[in-house]
Amino acid sequence: MSKRTAFELPIGLRAALPIAACLLLAAALSWARDILAGSLGLDTRSLPVGYRIWPFVAFGVLAAIAGRRFLQVLRSTPRYPWPHLLAGAFAIHLAALPALPLTSSDLFSHLSYARLSQLGKNPYRTGPADLPEGDPRRGLVDARWLHTPMVYGSLTALVARPVGRIESLCAAIVAFKLDMLLTALAAVLLAYGFCRSCSPPGSAQSAFVFLAWNPLFAWEISGQAHSEGLVLVGLLVFVWAALRSREWLAVLGASCAVLSKIVLLPLLGLYLCFVARRRPLRALAMAGAAAALGVALVAPWWDGPGTLQGPLATLVANDTLTARSLTDFGLWVLRPLGADSQHRLYRVAVALGTVLLAGVGIRAVMRARSAAQVLREGLVFYLLYDLVAAPWFQSWYALWLLPLALAQPDPRWRALVGAYSVLLLVQYGIPLDPVTYVAIDMVTWVLLWRLLRTQAAVCAQTVDALSGS
Repeated sequence: MSKRTAFELPIGLRAALPIAACLLLAAALSWARDILAGSLGLDTRSLPVGYRIWPFVAFGVLAAIAGRRFLQVLRSTPRYPWPHLLAGAFAIHLAALPALPLTSSDLFSHLSYARLSQLGKNPYRTGPADLPEGDPRRGLVDARWLHTPMVYGSLTALVARPVGRIESLCAAIVAFKLDMLLTALAAVLLAYGFCRSCSPPGSAQSAFVFLAWNPLFAWEISGQAHSEGLVLVGLLVFVWAALRSREWLAVLGASCAVLSKIVLLPLLGLYLCFVARRRPLRALAMAGAAAALGVALVAPWWDGPGTLQGPLATLVANDTLTARSLTDFGLWVLRPLGADSQHRLYRVAVALGTVLLAGVGIRAVMRARSAAQVLREGLVFYLLYDLVAAPWFQSWYALWLLPLALAQPDPRWRALVGAYSVLLLVQYGIPLDPVTYVAIDMVTWVLLWRLLRTQAAVCAQTVDALSGS
């Protein structure tokens, strides 16, 4: 066997390089698109159709290559040294960092709300349209969101606020992207510590790769600068602390996730119900502490109940604000029948989705008698939210699943969520919303149904065996 040369990279880092290379090329693609479009903005309706299609087709090809490599490493149950795995994760995220907005313009919204706050205006009561004339941030926000108050949680607003002091648009972009990179790397380090201390020895490295090398995670946070980086940090603290019976720390982590995205509130509620089953007074004190933290963080922007209008609106969209969902597909099909038919379908779809999630939530409260069961039920709840119930869905919402799947002892859950995340990244290259999303949802739903049925059968066999003995 030949010795490794002085210039040969460690084997674990080499395994990550194809993913990193694809993300770096995707970042270069975002720069090429902006140069040809002559603008950082993603509203390119004035450009020829070809210029609006080729960047995404090329991105889809790169995403498919990166996703295939990611799934190959995940299936191979890697045995690389831990430092190599960590170095590979850092390389993947740093490769995505140079990307400009390509698949989302949320970065410009974050910069606009931060600037509004710096100018003394309340981003929870006004929208980017109220920025001064000539402010470049205003012109880059999608027209749909120009008059929309901030929908992100108060923790996100607090983290973004200092960026609003930066006059230069380019410097502000760099500053906010670095903020989100730090959240991504913090999540990687938390996953590193969790997997080394809590995961079964035979699957610990594979579990770490599942989260830290995930190309959807790297692209959406380190590349596109979504605030889900804050959610991931909070959820990873929650998962680690919950499994270690550090209940107060778990509630703090879950509360931070909720204060970044309010849609995570059911998970916090489920955990508090689990604690209340054994220690009701402690659960009540924890709920009070979580509420106090929320009050403290929203206080700088509080201007009456309307302050919460934006974040609360994310829980239920409206029939003019649907995307990438079964509901959106139904409205698209009924478009020839007129707006009234679409309104009725939307109300029925939201009602059915609410009933489904309420039933799953009540079932979770009744069944969750351990922290591990809380995490399992939470994973199923948010999978169903993403696949069925959410009228408005974006690919980066699937990142909420990663910490919950990371904690599952059955690797099939990570395989399911890993495949789902790859499909959501690749779909950017096929601009056929909502058709492509519905196809992805159906494939994932079938995989989920098979997994749940298999686990139910195993549980039944176990009960029969114990009864017979």
